[in-house]
Amino acid sequence: MKSVAIKTVLVIALLGLCIHLQKYYLTYSRIGSRPSDVRVSDLEKSSKGNKNNTIVFTNRKQTVTCKQMNFVFVKTYKTGSSTVGSTLFRYGLKNNLISAIALQPASMIVEIINNTAGVRKYDCDPTFPGYNYLVSHVKHYNYNVLNTLVKRAQFITLLRSPFKHLESSFYYFHADVACKLLKHENPFAEFVTHLQNYTDPTKMKAQLRNRLHNGQLYGLGCDDDNCNDQTSVVKKNNEIEQQFDLVMITDYMDESMVLLKQLMCWRDDDVVYKSMKVVGNNRPPITEHMKGIISKWNKADMQLYNHFNRTFWRRIKNYKGDFDSDLQSFRTKQTEKTEMCVKTKRNNEDCKWLEMDVTQLRTTALKIQAETICKKQNKNQ
Repeated sequence: MKSVAIKTVLVIALLGLCIHLQKYYLTYSRIGSRPSDVRVSDLEKSSKGNKNNTIVFTNRKQTVTCKQMNFVFVKTYKTGSSTVGSTLFRYGLKNNLISAIALQPASMIVEIINNTAGVRKYDCDPTFPGYNYLVSHVKHYNYNVLNTLVKRAQFITLLRSPFKHLESSFYYFHADVACKLLKHENPFAEFVTHLQNYTDPTKMKAQLRNRLHNGQLYGLGCDDDNCNDQTSVVKKNNEIEQQFDLVMITDYMDESMVLLKQLMCWRDDDVVYKSMKVVGNNRPPITEHMKGIISKWNKADMQLYNHFNRTFWRRIKNYKGDFDSDLQSFRTKQTEKTEMCVKTKRNNEDCKWLEMDVTQLRTTALKIQAETICKKQNKNQ
């Protein structure tokens, strides 16, 4: 009896150990669901110099190897894309990645014409390895063109509640001036409640109307001519879902950054952000009546946002790992970095990077690439 009891205890103990090891493997062997104390060790700064194109994360118990992934971030107007764009540019610069940058020196818009993206080329280097990332607005968005430009890339974009998006676009693109509404106490409320007086195509310039009327869908390549009915909007939403690996939501920026971190197999430090170009916090609230009008006028944008808001929360529900724990870990890092930068101001190298906006970071990338790619080639000749 005693021998049987001992064997039983040993079997139970062995079974428990197997279950524990299985849980450990399932939790920590998957890319992106590593514990918060994992550190980057011996990070290869250059994808050219890294033969395996990998990043190695290590702690005392494990090593997780992640492939260095290329990425395309299609900026959308007035959604907070400058905040995300700055974060992505910082990552690219710190890791010596090569950015595809618009032809015009001061432009954040890459225009696609005749299936060709207007970006700076580096013909000076016959061994040019190609681009690692793109962070830009895209005029005439075309997935196939961008997928060819930045090969094997993760596609990312950002959407915002159509109510706040329209309000932000209204003021940013000076619709209050164009519609002669400055005399009103609340120009936006006047505009929304009397849309028919201001948005007639014969009265409002097409460029401004495109920014205001379903402006988010327009930024992703679908204007009134292409997305003018329920069927075409549903088709476009399905296309975007197929093409993009992550659609972030401005209204849930922290949650979006955690999803971005897992998608790219990055660290909390890589997705710490500083909000850029934030204005209008003191504006009057958007009433339910105004929301009803906006929902009808920007019906396509509402469908777009609602579709990807659902997929966003479904993605969190199916998150590989403990999402709440990772979210708290990120918010702790975000607070720590913000407080540190307030104290040290620009005396800390990381804080200097964090203070730079997307335009400054783009200019820095452009300068570095011109110096390192072409000058290096000239020296070799």
